[in-house]
Amino acid sequence: DPEFFKFPKESLYKMMKEVFKLTDDDFREYSDDIGFDPVDLSDHPVKLAQEHLDALKEIVGEEGFSISDYDRLAVAYGFTAYDICSKGGTVYLVNENRCVCRLDEGTSYDGAPVNAYWQTPKTDLYDKGGIKAMRALYLRGQSDDADSATLIDVTIGGCVTTYRTLLPKSENDVLEVPLQNEGRTFCMRIYNEAGGSFTLKSGMEAEFDARRRSE
Repeated sequence: DPEFFKFPKESLYKMMKEVFKLTDDDFREYSDDIGFDPVDLSDHPVKLAQEHLDALKEIVGEEGFSISDYDRLAVAYGFTAYDICSKGGTVYLVNENRCVCRLDEGTSYDGAPVNAYWQTPKTDLYDKGGIKAMRALYLRGQSDDADSATLIDVTIGGCVTTYRTLLPKSENDVLEVPLQNEGRTFCMRIYNEAGGSFTLKSGMEAEFDARRRSE
């Protein structure tokens, strides 16, 4: 139906035949799905709370907001955002490949590798005179790859010790990391290396003895 279909340019048609090694016979009949089925996402309802939907509508306006099945499917491309933040007026997204992407910039989803870390604040546990002798650190998590190392910098007083370890293959197991040194304050920094990745569940737990200096 020439009133319904817009035929491609002759130059594009010739290029497609040349690049993909096709002939005119390959274009005479088409029996695959042409995408005219009704759009039904009733098995994938919107899960955002109404307060968040209202906030989005406030940001983009009534004309730019829709949760209809067709509109949701029409923009269902890109990647899964595992985290999001903003800085200096720019929105940053972290995808499933641990890459950071700037919103509305560039033409790909390659992003840049994430060298992530978790830094705990330095604390004396509200006991400035008490000496904390660190014994062990317990972690429950999982390495995404068999050789994805987890590095832990433990600062006790003025002494910094780095521990390199591998999380268990199953998050049902708890990893015990023996610690050393003592001091009145401590903090920890957990990070990856060489693009490795890991996941921690329920944070971490430190075991230590506390005492007062006797002399």
